[in-house]
Amino acid sequence: VVLVPDGEAGCFRPLVLQGYPPGEREAIMARRITAGPELFDPLHPVLVTGADPVTRMGALREALVLPYLITAPVILHNDVVAILVTGRMTEQRPYLPALGASDVETVQTVSAYRAAMLAEHRLRQAESLAKHDPLTQLPNLRRTTEKLNRMLALARRGGNFAATMFVDLDGFKAVNDSHGHAAGDIALQ
Repeated sequence: VVLVPDGEAGCFRPLVLQGYPPGEREAIMARRITAGPELFDPLHPVLVTGADPVTRMGALREALVLPYLITAPVILHNDVVAILVTGRMTEQRPYLPALGASDVETVQTVSAYRAAMLAEHRLRQAESLAKHDPLTQLPNLRRTTEKLNRMLALARRGGNFAATMFVDLDGFKAVNDSHGHAAGDIALQ
């Protein structure tokens, strides 16, 4: 299970669920879960086993229908962007042994790997936004100016000519005014 922030501090919603029957999965994904400070410490992940009292992390265990679980926060730039939770419905040896220290290390490693993946994804998004218009995906003014300067320099060096074409969209304001901004966005795209 991956718990993602739900706007309010300490509130999360289950996003990714595996191992639940289809009907139960949707019901759990609709829940709002309050996470206590115990879940935010990357150095001390939460491990709940059959040896723990039912009251320990009771609300989380009940919300996720996981009596035995391990949690680790996914931290990106000192912010908790998700909480990774793995658990079991039962502990039945030898097939489903009690959760232990090696499982905690695995969940911490997966959590760190997930944070690295998110960081890479956000970096790519930022790079794209710095170079492209988010609506049209065309190069923005800065990127276009860089490309134009490079092309002009290449043309000068090679003794060639270069041309630039400008496109004007007549009546664009009328589209926005009469049909709304969504229609204007479609026209631009």
